[in-house]
Amino acid sequence: MQAGNPGAAPARPLVSDAALRGLASLGAFAIIFSSMVFVIDVYGLSIPFHDEWDAEAYAVYAPLLQGNYGFWNLFDPHNGHYIIFTRLSAIALFAWNSGWDPELQMILGAFLHALTGMFVVCIILRKHSELLDWFAVFAAVVLFSIPFSWMSILVAFQTQFYFMLLFAVLALQALCESRRATGYFLSICSYLSMSGGAFVLPAFALVAGFRMCREKAVGAKQAFDILVPMMIFLMMILCRSDANADELYSARNVLDFALSTGAALSWPFRPSHFVGILVFAPLCYVLARSFTGKRAPDIYLAIGVFVLCQILAMALFRGASGISPANRYVVILSLGLCVNILCAVEILKAIPRPRSARKGTFLIVGWLVIAIHGALFAGYQSFAAGLPERHEQNQLARSLILEYLASDDPAVFEGYEALEISYDNPERLAALLSDPAIRSVLPSELTASNQDRLAGAKNLLYRSKAVLLLLGFTVFLAGCHGKMRKRRLRSRQL
Repeated sequence: MQAGNPGAAPARPLVSDAALRGLASLGAFAIIFSSMVFVIDVYGLSIPFHDEWDAEAYAVYAPLLQGNYGFWNLFDPHNGHYIIFTRLSAIALFAWNSGWDPELQMILGAFLHALTGMFVVCIILRKHSELLDWFAVFAAVVLFSIPFSWMSILVAFQTQFYFMLLFAVLALQALCESRRATGYFLSICSYLSMSGGAFVLPAFALVAGFRMCREKAVGAKQAFDILVPMMIFLMMILCRSDANADELYSARNVLDFALSTGAALSWPFRPSHFVGILVFAPLCYVLARSFTGKRAPDIYLAIGVFVLCQILAMALFRGASGISPANRYVVILSLGLCVNILCAVEILKAIPRPRSARKGTFLIVGWLVIAIHGALFAGYQSFAAGLPERHEQNQLARSLILEYLASDDPAVFEGYEALEISYDNPERLAALLSDPAIRSVLPSELTASNQDRLAGAKNLLYRSKAVLLLLGFTVFLAGCHGKMRKRRLRSRQL
């Protein structure tokens, strides 16, 4: 029998962990999504950018209106990538809106990005309930809410990055929880979003190998967890299209590769800052300890290895002259920083109490302070330079394109850089704009013929972004408070 006052009223049942976790995760989604919508509203313009002229207007929308676009065209490669989900979503928005509106695709990218952040928060809350984990939750929400990659959030065509990362996180979670069929299906979806999604499989295979070494158990199940992902990965590599422009940007020697890798690993710091080499130190430390009983959750390790594979790939295929990764790749690097913060929290939790007397505590806390400082400074740079510059370039591109549409004079684009005219070839841009099929699908920013059926819904979302943000904070804090309160009650009962 339970001790206590027999006359006391029975305690009210607590809300389930799943409900509180869902509440906190939903609040995190609303915070991240409203933050990205704010960025799009203030800095975005519905102006096509670079690949969108050829890959969307010329290759999709114009043939679609002419009845020349079929199902198998979805599988046409783009620079070595299969971007099926980007094309499907673009066609769906084009049909739903009765016209082309790049801002709708930006909002979709924000939605996918917020979903990824929501699932990362859900993963943290499912695994743990210690006080330090709440710091990890808040850090994840902040990192996902800062627009580090303005060339992704303000470029409609970059939904491929967001699709890839969303499917990758979901696939790795399913595989780490032994839901193999779901995990392999989602990994294929990630690959069909962007070729980098193939790295889901070697990331899981490596973590499965660590698990096998740690548990010292070798059997059919352990072998399948390593061999099957690697076989599927090999098939994906063999199926990758050779029609790409990687040769122009690939690292030409080992030095180029090493410099580009170091620059990616150093984000959010500059490669010249020596502290940059410590950004991935928590993940590397946790990977080394994964052979013993002291380890972080497999999902953290899997996402971390996935990001490392992405870094090596971008250094190989985009590392010419040892340059730093383009800003659009920062959406991947920011996920890497988030995973390293989660690993740092795991290390801190594993330090025996009292932690105040341990040197390791000061090292990890110092790393966290440095990493957070770097992330906040990178966020400041986004708002102080990156976002305003991208907005100004879009405004200039709009004025130049409108001037060309009125005059049909290619000289309008002379003397301007690629970012300023939204395309890297002025002659090709002039030819596209002279095509009647292309002119018929131009966004309403450039022509009055576009109906923009969803313009009202988009403007309503812009006007209500502050309310959505406030609602997100309220729901998020309610979920977090409920879980912390439930944890305190359980500790008292014990």
